[in-house]
Amino acid sequence: MTRPRPATILLIEDNQMDALRTIQALNETHFLNEVRCVSRAEDAQQLLLSGEQFDLILLDLSLPGMSGQEFLSWVKAEPELRRTPVVVLSSSEADQDIARAYDTGVSAYLVKPVSLAKLTESVSTLGVFYFEMVVLPPNDGQPS
Repeated sequence: MTRPRPATILLIEDNQMDALRTIQALNETHFLNEVRCVSRAEDAQQLLLSGEQFDLILLDLSLPGMSGQEFLSWVKAEPELRRTPVVVLSSSEADQDIARAYDTGVSAYLVKPVSLAKLTESVSTLGVFYFEMVVLPPNDGQPS
């Protein structure tokens, strides 16, 4: 199945090096995408409140100000946003962080790999899954 438009991804990552590596990995995947990157959850919140729509949100948990976990809770509480897949990209392997993210409704939790090759492989697999394999509800801003 081909998508009528490129997948639009919101990356929320405060570490500039991690953000650049993730964007580079996304650019190396075979699926077309547009990536919007912000370093604070509050900036992502404003984008979403302004009506911008994303097919996938990639979220770091450790952010300045509003934490990634708080942002995830907010997204899942918003009727217009709660169906948007949110994938955590975190350096934390702590069981409590992973459990809390899933309890809040995260779609997937990935531990950030050290190498660009592993990150590209992870992001590519993620893209194939979300944009080629599964059927997602329309991203039309309508509550379910």
